[in-house]
Order: sequence, then structure tokens, then C-alpha cells
Amino acid sequence: MKYLHISLLMLLPISSAVAQPPYPNSRTRQEMLNLRIDYIVAGLNLHDDRQARLRSVYTKYNEELVALEQRMIQNRADTADLTNEKAEQRILNEFDCQKKNIQLREKYYGTFRTFLSPTEVLRMYRLEREMRSGVSREMHRRSKPDGPDR
Repeated sequence: MKYLHISLLMLLPISSAVAQPPYPNSRTRQEMLNLRIDYIVAGLNLHDDRQARLRSVYTKYNEELVALEQRMIQNRADTADLTNEKAEQRILNEFDCQKKNIQLREKYYGTFRTFLSPTEVLRMYRLEREMRSGVSREMHRRSKPDGPDR
């Protein structure tokens, strides 16, 4: 029995190491969405009902935006050795994605306007850009081989 307890204690550190994500500081898509929404809510100083509405509408908006971004990423993949026809098709697909992005923003602008003023919507878009560029800068900083953490 004593050996059983010792062997179980020896397995404990291994099981906790296996349970951790591959990158300890990485966040899930949902965690990043929640951080972005919290940042926007704080920047707009929203309370109660308007905060709940923003959270709900922004989550739906983000789902559609992520699907569109995934399509854009797939369109940009592997540009080497393209024929002129395939390159033209990719360019046209890129234009289509950009149009759909604008249509998506127009669609949700009407919904955001039901509980935010035009000034708040503009500020929300600015806060969204700030958050995205901050995340992008941080990812770029972490990807450098001579970064501060390496």
C-alpha cells in the first residue's frame, strides 16, 4: 500500500504538466473576445442594460467577422506558383471579402445604434482597432527571436 501512495504521488506532477495548454500565456478565442468586449465596455463607460446588449450583439458580430476573416486567410494562403487566372480569382475574392466586411459593419451599425449613440459607435470601432493593433504588436514582439523574454 505504501508503494501505491508513493507511485501515485510521483504521477501527480506529470498529470498536471500534461493538463496545461501548449503555450501557458495563450488565450482561447472566447477569452480574447471577452477581453475585447471588456475593453470596449470600459472605454465607453457602459453600465447594466447597455453593457449586456453590447456583449450580446458584439458576440454575434464577432462570430460573423471571424468567419469572414477565416475566408480571407484561406484566400491568401499559398500564393506561390499561381496562374494568372487563379491570381485574378484570388483578387476578386479579396474584393468580395472586403465588400462583405463593409456590409457586415453596416448591418451591425443599425443594431448598435439602437442602444449606442453615433459617437459611441465610432469610439467602439476605435477601441476595437486599438485592441487589435495592441494584440498584433504583442504577437510581433513575442515572435522576435531576440525579444525581451528570450
